[in-house]
Amino acid sequence: MTQWLCELAKLPSLQKLVCDVRPEGVSVSKYQRRGTIIAKIPQLRVLQGTDISNVERNSAEIHFLEEFGRCPIAEENRADVERLRKLHNYLSSSRTNEYGVRKLKLSHNGKTVERLIPGTITVQNLSTIMRKIFGLGTKE
Repeated sequence: MTQWLCELAKLPSLQKLVCDVRPEGVSVSKYQRRGTIIAKIPQLRVLQGTDISNVERNSAEIHFLEEFGRCPIAEENRADVERLRKLHNYLSSSRTNEYGVRKLKLSHNGKTVERLIPGTITVQNLSTIMRKIFGLGTKE
């Protein structure tokens, strides 16, 4: 299905598409198939006789990035992943450490929260964040 979609995406005037895509041996819902088609063919405006809204396109593209944008990226998806990352300013969770972002888990009195913080944060700024999250005074 992916190769077929890559070839269709090369048709710049393709705006309407009606098709019956059910790959054998693959258990993918019709909504996932629809989303993949929308994400891979950016010029498409109508699919299966239904208009593609901006919200649906955005959602399909983000879902495509989350599904297929993780390393290793399959060669047939590489161009689409790069195009969509630029379009959405998207950083996959596997790439966050390349940009100095760290996941931090904080716990206090049974309450636990997780936050993404810059890798260059100072201890003073981290303690300020902790006080704000847990509602602590300056002496606690």
